[in-house]
Amino acid sequence: MYQESVKGSPISIESIGRRAVNRLGVAPGSQGSFGEVFARSASAAGLAETTGDGKVTLFAKPHDGSSDADPSGSIGGMPAADAPVPEQPPASRTVSKPVLAQRWPVPDGEVALIITMDRPLSATDFASIGAVVGEIEKLVAALTRGDVSA
Repeated sequence: MYQESVKGSPISIESIGRRAVNRLGVAPGSQGSFGEVFARSASAAGLAETTGDGKVTLFAKPHDGSSDADPSGSIGGMPAADAPVPEQPPASRTVSKPVLAQRWPVPDGEVALIITMDRPLSATDFASIGAVVGEIEKLVAALTRGDVSA
């Protein structure tokens, strides 16, 4: 997705989600979430900067100091203060940046998909994530109905 996107000009995060549905098989219900996660991942990796108006500018090369334009620090639509604190890694490991954090509320809690690593996610990674998100949405629907056999 990143490789085929225009660099240096703002593009709609919504259009990124639409392309993910059409080209990567992302579930239509995850279109908006995919675009948001893609933009945050690219920004965290120094490959983009969000503008705060629903657009993201992708860079051809990584930039230092790129950051998400959301100064509140919200994660997956949830204020950072309400987001669970991730477990601290052992001191011997390098601390990886979160590149994806998506949460789905369910009646008795939440289902979360969190990926932390030292590199940005590739287009192939996002295609795999699209398939995983589709399965998570089935689980969330079952948990919401109270049917855990799905």
